[in-house]
This record gives sequence, structure tokens and C-alpha cells, in this order.
Amino acid sequence: METNVWADRPITDCYHFYSDGTICSELFIDVTDYVQAMNIAAVLSFLYGVKILSINLMSNHFHMVIKGKREACRKFSIIFHRQLSRILTSLEKRSLRTSMDPITSEEQLMTTIAYVQRNCIKAGYAYLPSSYPWGAGNIFFTPETEFDHGTRCGRLKRRALLESLNTRIDIPDEWEYDDKGMIMTHCWIDWRFVNQLYATPNRYLAFLHQRNEVATSIKMNCQSRLLEDLNMKELRKKAKEIRKSLIGKELQDCTLNEKLTVANRIWSTSFGYSLKSIVRVLQLDYAVVDAVLGDR
Repeated sequence: METNVWADRPITDCYHFYSDGTICSELFIDVTDYVQAMNIAAVLSFLYGVKILSINLMSNHFHMVIKGKREACRKFSIIFHRQLSRILTSLEKRSLRTSMDPITSEEQLMTTIAYVQRNCIKAGYAYLPSSYPWGAGNIFFTPETEFDHGTRCGRLKRRALLESLNTRIDIPDEWEYDDKGMIMTHCWIDWRFVNQLYATPNRYLAFLHQRNEVATSIKMNCQSRLLEDLNMKELRKKAKEIRKSLIGKELQDCTLNEKLTVANRIWSTSFGYSLKSIVRVLQLDYAVVDAVLGDR
């Protein structure tokens, strides 16, 4: 008797892109903030050829699942961070720290999409994720005939496009925007891919109803990665200060021995950084550094 065994396939082109919700009480304050952030995501996804599979903007952070070539996704994340920082800072001083983690398997991809979709409920939203205004909306496993529709972007001239959607980029004429000026999610979120990924509504709902331990695991991983990114920034700053003080050269001009001198100073005086992090910052071979410095 044959059995239908599902195999978890590897994934190499999907990423979980998110911000740190612990460093500010409010990131998005009003409807304008949310609309601009959603439109930035839509326009940049078109500009860089990145597919957005899921999105959720909460009051103090955001989550996305994006798909594309690594360099395109990296540019998308950098420019989204930059443009979002610009519009939010123009309103009020608000902090923004982001990270982008690779997704390595099909099951992890389905779990992460469901986590992003469910995020609004975890934050206290009283209705289904499909009705949350700053998420993907009711587009997964919904007939196209039941999608909401608005005004076609092709009807806007360049100046009107800038005034209405805050972009000079020639987005597709068939895209639509609603009465708030937000580009409608069925135009730019790849709902077809998501539907094919889960294959059936039952499977999609099953992932949405996963145990709390799954969500807790993803959340802890996000916090760990954000802390790691922050530590790397601090380490680069510290390494630069020590290098200027001891060597007086740019990193690319330093010899191996000079880099090892900087590494030794950091390793012997700073207990918050791992040897692997120091190696990455100073562009050294781990085996060489480990052999020279060894244990503390």
C-alpha cells in the first residue's frame, strides 16, 4: 500500500524581514504612517523584483516574508529601512532597528508566513487576520472575484501619482489604490504563490493554529538576531577606535600582524564579543586567530 509522505524541501530565496518592537512604544502613530509604510513596501517590491508573501504592521514593529534573489532582498530591506526612517523621523523621533533572517525550508516558510499573519492577534486585535487593515488582507484562498477593488493607478498622471502614493516610480497601470491612498494588497502580495505553497485552505488554517511554542520560538530567534546585529555594530565601532589608536591605518591597509594586534586588544579587554564576531569584523581567518589567541 502506497503512502503519501510529505517531504520538507529546502528553500534558498526567502527571508523573514522584521523590526525590533522593544526599542520604541510607537513606530506607526496614525493612518498616514501605516499607509505610507504599506506603499513603500509595494513600490520597492516592484522596483527590486522582490515578492512579498506576507506583511503585518503593528504599532511598534513590523514583519514581512519576502522572496527573491539575496542581493535584491538585501537592497529591498536597506531601502525600506531608509525610506521608513525618513518619513517617521519627519513626524517624530522614533527608533527603527531591522534584521533579515534566511528561511531554509518549506515548513519554516509556511510557519513564518502564518506567524506574520497571526501577529496582529497576538498583539490584541479582536478579529481575524484577514480583516486586519495593515496586513495582507483577505487575499489568501479567496476567489479573485471577491477581492476588493479601488482606483487604477494608471489613471494617475505623474504629479498625481506623487501626491497620492508618494512615489515617482512608474508602477503597473493595473495596480489599484483604495480611498485611503493605499495600494491594494492583492496587487503586490504574491497570494498565488502562498496558495500553491499551502495547497489547501485546511493546511493554511492548520499552520495559523499552530501551538504557542512555535510563535515563541520565532520571537526568541528574532530577538536574538537583533541583539547580535546590535553587538556587531558596537564591535565594528570599537575595532575602528582601537585600530586608529594602535595602528593608525584603514582596515584594508593593515597587515595580518596588525589585525591580530587589534584582535588581541579586543579579546583581552572586552568580554561581550565572541571570537567569531571579532574574526568577521577584522576580516581574518578563524583558525589563525584561534591558534594565536586561544582561550581567554
